[in-house]
Amino acid sequence: MNPVFLLLPLVAGVAAAMQTAINGRLAAALDGDNITAALFSFLVGALALAGVALGRGSLPAAVARLPAQPAWHLAGGLLSATSVLATILLSPRIGSVNTLALVLMGQLAAALLIDQYGFAGVAVRHVSAARLAGGVVVLGGALLMLFGDRLAALAAR
Repeated sequence: MNPVFLLLPLVAGVAAAMQTAINGRLAAALDGDNITAALFSFLVGALALAGVALGRGSLPAAVARLPAQPAWHLAGGLLSATSVLATILLSPRIGSVNTLALVLMGQLAAALLIDQYGFAGVAVRHVSAARLAGGVVVLGGALLMLFGDRLAALAAR
């Protein structure tokens, strides 16, 4: 496997953790206005992506093909907005680690189902026993991050 395919998701994970913290601070600086913080976060990201798409020369052709796409193809934007808004709301309340552990649990469960059933036309990649065991290990790690301190305190009594 190409090492970039292993490194890029790790970089994306670091970016997601940083984004959660930064967006939370932006919301706080905007007097707790989570919606506006999410809007500005998306606006900056959209401008950055527009610059890249313009630089590649692919934007005009893509815009021309856009009206022919089914509406559900645009659902990714709504799902992204929901994800970013949820992390902006939750991170200051439950912490970055807890927020991202819960996000990771949701992503992993959804990804296993998406791969198993080929949702949205992705290639079917059946959930083997090994993949399921890996998911359980990650789930266990996320649960330890969420509840490990409480369990340790109970065990110390």
